[in-house]
Amino acid sequence: MYGNYRDTPAIAIYARGTPIENELFIGNIIVRSVYHGVRLWATEEGGSRIKNVTFINNVIYGAKKSGIILEGKTKSITNVLVKNCIIANNGEYGIYGKVTSIYNDVWNNGKGNYGGGAKPGVGDISVDPLFADPAHGDFHLKSEAGRWDPNQKRWVKVTSPCIDAGDPSSDFSKEPEPNGGRINMGAYGNTEEASKSLKE
Repeated sequence: MYGNYRDTPAIAIYARGTPIENELFIGNIIVRSVYHGVRLWATEEGGSRIKNVTFINNVIYGAKKSGIILEGKTKSITNVLVKNCIIANNGEYGIYGKVTSIYNDVWNNGKGNYGGGAKPGVGDISVDPLFADPAHGDFHLKSEAGRWDPNQKRWVKVTSPCIDAGDPSSDFSKEPEPNGGRINMGAYGNTEEASKSLKE
């Protein structure tokens, strides 16, 4: 799945008697889901497994429950990677379950940012991502170097900590100059709509 904007329902991956493997989710914005933002669930039935599922440059914001959760027969859910994502303001946990989390902003989630064996990984931060206008669906990052606010008719005077904070090994070539030589976190990282960097 690539580049979707979802109010409800969220992304749900259910393994019921069959394997689900090698799935990739990039550039999605999941907003105000009435349940979890992303739910991975494996049943007790034979053959149920979820393996090698990757989430890159997604925004999961304001879900009623957790941002990302692993449930059911969780020992059958392996190699789940969350990278360069922003997971914020969800009602329960940001990430719940044994997930590899790297270079994410996991912030301000109701019961905690991590639970159920999840823990911060390399490059993870926990700060306000400074979205342009999340109440009205604008999840671009604020940037003094290149973020015009059409409502106030002026350039933004603050910069998101998620700019140039993604995995240093990730491609950033689609981001407009100046791009700081590093990918932004969130759904617009490595896109033409990425907020600009203060540095070259």
